Amino acid sequence: MAVAVHDTLTEVDRVTAATIDVYTRRRDRAAEMPLAELLDVPKSLGSLRAVVAKSDRTVEIVLDDGVDAATLASGLWALAVKGWQPVVLIALDRIGAAHVDLRGAPCRLQAWWIHDEQVVFGGFEIP
Repeated sequence: MAVAVHDTLTEVDRVTAATIDVYTRRRDRAAEMPLAELLDVPKSLGSLRAVVAKSDRTVEIVLDDGVDAATLASGLWALAVKGWQPVVLIALDRIGAAHVDLRGAPCRLQAWWIHDEQVVFGGFEIP
């Protein structure tokens, strides 16, 4: 007997996959990993997903809805000290708060939203 399995993708899954797809189309290698594999971060941030592109030393962190952007600040500084260029991928409706929460942090912000069932990315912004 066959059983139908329906995987439900979260928005984080979709944004992570879309981010990796951007690197793939550029013929660049990128890997998904938990942020905790790169940094010693508080337990609440350890499961945040990151897309890591070693060739250009970029770490793109997909910020979950339940995580306050301000809690990332120390991790962003730690990544920058190690020579990484952090990018915080955040839902469009939260970009304004992220500018306030991460003002002066060594990162770029990039908003994302869903349009016609596809993830769309905005331009890079400096908090």
